[in-house]
Amino acid sequence: MNRTSSRQQEKQPLNPNNLILTVSNLSALNPIVYGFVYGPSINIGFIGVSVVLFVSMTASMAYHYSELTYRNHPWMNGRRVLNNSAILVRLKDTKTDHEAEEAQLLLVDRILSAAGLICVVAVCGWGPVVAVAIGPSTCWILPLALTCAMAGEIKKVKEYRLFGISGYAWLHSVWHVLVYQLPFLVMFNT
Repeated sequence: MNRTSSRQQEKQPLNPNNLILTVSNLSALNPIVYGFVYGPSINIGFIGVSVVLFVSMTASMAYHYSELTYRNHPWMNGRRVLNNSAILVRLKDTKTDHEAEEAQLLLVDRILSAAGLICVVAVCGWGPVVAVAIGPSTCWILPLALTCAMAGEIKKVKEYRLFGISGYAWLHSVWHVLVYQLPFLVMFNT
């Protein structure tokens, strides 16, 4: 098994697909900053939402930085972000350390994404969430985000490249930008 740590890896440039997916998570800074700036005067719970979104954004960035094998996406070549001692569970004996790390980071990413949604609903209530979901000026955001996320998983889209970036990376980046605007809109409408 390959036991190289992230510091011992070959020094090669980061794959542009991993880079665009990692950087697209920075779109979460919009609701994070809004929550920290306006939370104390509007709703102190916004600060909690901002903290959860920041942790969720960081987990997603770590996952996409290391993404290599998930669903056999071509063109992905992530790097390790944890050292071997941080790998908690090996899901299959045949997995490499990098694959085990990737699986763990994906699980953490998904759990923290769900925590972000729960936190937004708990702090803001269902009213503003529904208002954003069905509002005439915002009702297109969630359907488009879900369409991008699902379309990025289609084999021909994953294999397609535009400016050297896979269709999956482009569409999943759009997913990040759109889905991170939803908590901002909900907090803004609270």
